[in-house]
Order: sequence, then C-alpha cells, then structure tokens
Amino acid sequence: MASKNLAKTIETELLAKDLAKDFGEETIFIDIEEALSEIGCGFGTIFQITASYLVIAREAMAIEVLAIVGLLVRCEWNLSTIQMISIQVCGVLSQLVFALVFCNITEKLGRKRVMLGGMVLMTVFGVLSGVVSQHLWELVLFRTLIGATIGLCDPAASIYPGEVTPYRWRTYSMLGIGVAWGVGYTLTCVVAYFTLEPYGWRGLLIGCSVFLSPGILVLGFSRESPMFDLYRGKKEQAEKSLQLIAKLNRTNLKGHIKLSRQEEQSYNVQENQGKTYGEIFQILKKTGKSKDLIMLIVLTAVGMSAYTSIGYATPRLTSDLTKNNTITYEHSSCRFTKSELVKIGLVGLSEPVAVIISAYFSDKLGRRNSNWLAGVVTLVCLVGLYFPHEGAQMVLLLVLRGTSSLMIYIPQLMLREHMPVSVRGFCFHLGFVAARIVTAIMIATTQFAYEVDPKVLIGIIQGLVVLAMVVQFFFKKETKFDHLLTSVKH
Repeated sequence: MASKNLAKTIETELLAKDLAKDFGEETIFIDIEEALSEIGCGFGTIFQITASYLVIAREAMAIEVLAIVGLLVRCEWNLSTIQMISIQVCGVLSQLVFALVFCNITEKLGRKRVMLGGMVLMTVFGVLSGVVSQHLWELVLFRTLIGATIGLCDPAASIYPGEVTPYRWRTYSMLGIGVAWGVGYTLTCVVAYFTLEPYGWRGLLIGCSVFLSPGILVLGFSRESPMFDLYRGKKEQAEKSLQLIAKLNRTNLKGHIKLSRQEEQSYNVQENQGKTYGEIFQILKKTGKSKDLIMLIVLTAVGMSAYTSIGYATPRLTSDLTKNNTITYEHSSCRFTKSELVKIGLVGLSEPVAVIISAYFSDKLGRRNSNWLAGVVTLVCLVGLYFPHEGAQMVLLLVLRGTSSLMIYIPQLMLREHMPVSVRGFCFHLGFVAARIVTAIMIATTQFAYEVDPKVLIGIIQGLVVLAMVVQFFFKKETKFDHLLTSVKH
C-alpha cells in the first residue's frame, strides 16, 4: 500500500506534465520546502504551530506539577522518600513503555490525530487524578495513565512545528517548543498560586488539567502536517492544507507540490510501518544516518539528565533559599507560600527567554557551537551555587533553568535537521525513549541526593554537563541549516 501511494504521487506528477505539454501550458511543480518558503510565515502558520505548542505546554504542566504535589502528598499521607518518588517516576516509566510499544503511531495516525487524542486524554485523566485519588495507588494509577498519553503524543507535537514552517523560520519554531514548555511550567505555578491554599493539591491537579483544555478546539481546527500528507501519498490533501495556510498568511501558493529528489530516491514514510527496529536501523545504516542518530540521542539524553535534576530540585532549592537564605536540606517543604510560588514561576520563565535568545545565536554560531556554549554557561552557574548568597543563587538558578533546557532543544533541532522526513517520527520516538529512561533515573537520584546534601546533587549535575560537552566534542557534524537556508532564499 505504501509503495502504491508513493508511485501514485509520482505518476500524478508525470501525467500532469504530459497534459501540460499536450495543451501547450506550463505546469509548475515546486518542492515542499519551496512551497513552505513561498507561502511564508503569517497568521496561518502561527495558528498551526500554536496547536502543537499547547500540547507541549499541557505536557509540561502534567509533569512539572508533580515536583510540587509530590512534596505535599508526602506530608499529608506520611509517605517515605521511595513512595514519593513512585508518584513522580511512574508517569515517566509509562511514557517510556508506550513510546516503545507504539513507536510508529505518529506515522500511522498522523501528527494531528495523535496530538488531539493526547490532549483529550490528558485532560480527562488529570481531572480524575484530583477528584478520585484518596490513596497512593489511585494517584499512581492516574499519573501513570497521563504519562502513557504523553508517551504517545509528545513526539508528534515535537515534530509538527518543523514540518509546517519555512526553513528560514524553522529554528524559531522548533526552539519554540522550549518556550511552550517554560510557559507551561510557569502556568503551573500560576494555577498553584490561586488554588493551592483554598483547595489543596487536589485542586491544583484539577486546575492544571482544565487550564489549557481550550487547546482541544484549536487542535480541532488545525490541519494535518502537509509535509507528512505528501509523503503518505495524499498530495491533494497536502496542497489543500498549504493553500489554506497561504490564505491565512495572505500569500499564494503558485504551482503544485512534489516530492524532493532525495526522498524519491529514499523510501516513503509508509514503508516503515510494521518494520522491526532492526530493519529500520538497516535503512538508516544504508543512508549513513545510524551513527548520527546514536550520537544525537546520547547528547539529548545526557542533556535531559541535567535538565531533569535542575527542574525537580527547583521547588526545594527555591524554598530553602527563601527560608534559610542558603541551600541546606530542611524537612520543611510541606507547604509553599505564595512568594515561593512566584519565585518558582520566575525560574520557569527563564527557559523561554533563554530559548528565544538561543534561536538567534544558533543561526549565527551554528547548532554545535550553540550547544557547546550552553554547556559552558551551565557549568559556570553550577560552580556558583557552591557559594552561599540568596540573591546570587536565585539569579544562577534562573540562568541554569534556561541554559540546561538548551542542552535538550538544540540537539533535538539537530536531530530534526539530520534525519529525513521518512524516519523522523521513529527517530524522535527513539530519542524520547532514551530521554525518559534517564529522566526516571535522575528523578530518583535528585530526591535521594538532595536529602543527603544538595551539594552532592550539584556535583552530579556538573558531571552530566561535562559528559554532554565531551559527547558534543566527538560529534563534529554540523547540520546543513546554513546551506538550506541560503538555497531556500534563492
């Protein structure tokens, strides 16, 4: 079926060209990248990528809220450290399992359907986790279901922005994922500010679940990725989506879209459905992408380790700095004052700020150099945390949240630019799985290390950042973003 769809697309292009010759007309065929460049970036494009950003922000709220809820539930239910960690880790492990089992669901059902279904399920399970949970096992169950949903829809939401934006804006659209995540983190603190005191942690869970539920309507009105439709053989549907986006952008799509020569000689996305991991890796090996994939996944996973530790330690670090004027572990995180929630939210805002700044530098300095610079700044800030001073440490925490996030998003951008469309969904799923494995490990490590001594945790994060920089040193390939950017402009 896959080969038939691909053959049909190519056959349609050839037939149109023959008819044009017979009638003395000229039919214009342009590559999908040229088509995206031609329609530009306007309201239509922004609406499309906003749909995926809402999914990312909702995922952030679902995950980051546990850093606060875990501490509160521990006090209310008198839980041990291991039991508290189980609430936070269960969702991550379910993300891992479902991403492994349904690695090709993004390619089978499409980006839009997976994101829409994920948004609905996250809302339903999130509300139930706040309403129903009276015991530890009930809370663990619903957080596991939410984690499974994130495991299904996160790769689709991560891929989508890069497939609907022109290449000259693609860096910003992909790094915009970091902005969406940081906004989601801050929105968690906003909801906590208004719900935690009157309604407790249950009200916080319900509030975080329904806050972005209008995003379901936005996803309902959005279109499937035209790039994805084209490689599935649905050329007419892809052109219709592009024409609608162009209309909203107040531009025009002149000509018909076609498969790029590179993808015609490669393999269609449909051909990978039902293939085993071994077969897909054989295809990657033939195209010379297998080593690149492994290095980029390792780079993403190590960056995720540092980012996770900083993220889950932020509420406790902020609380300690506010109460004690220094970082010292205290068994006092049974409640968060509104001033503490404001500070935690401000730390979250540093992530979108850092991403916006890096969007400029990653085009000027290159992806590889930008990631290296983010690692250096992160390392310097971690060293600064050893010196006790509340004001300085809060500033360093703000910078750390931003620079550590770049150690995930820049490798993801490189992964997107290195891998062809036909296997991109699988590659993102694989990267997602690796990142979730280290996330589960680092959540447990963060909680245990913090209770021994916060400085031990800082030392562990420093080691991870150094490891990431070593991996980046050996991965010397730069993406061809500058060449493609120039070619699309001309």
